[in-house]
Amino acid sequence: MKDTYAILKISGLQYLVREGDVVDVKKSKKLKTDILLLNEEGKITVGTPVVKGAKIDIEIEKEFNDKIEVRRYRSKSRHRVTKGFKYPMQRLVIKKINKKAEPKKDTKPKAKTKSKKATK
Repeated sequence: MKDTYAILKISGLQYLVREGDVVDVKKSKKLKTDILLLNEEGKITVGTPVVKGAKIDIEIEKEFNDKIEVRRYRSKSRHRVTKGFKYPMQRLVIKKINKKAEPKKDTKPKAKTKSKKATK
């Protein structure tokens, strides 16, 4: 099966994504994605540590909180405790996985350095 997919690192967690996928991740102020692996229809590119030149178009669909409830119960003592909290999340939509884009090359010529020779 030949398919295009990528492995992303977002907020310390790794996700396998394809175009059109929806991913729920922890909310962060600055969304930083690193592409660790890129599979382009059977051609696999492994990053060291990230794939250079590859880019993924991501859209933030919505931000939400799912409530997590924690219940504690001790038998025969009528002791019940219910606690909960909401963890901030973001829902991301993977729009497009850009294939191996060529990195920009420097247009400036490198400065030539003169070597100093020891004179006696």
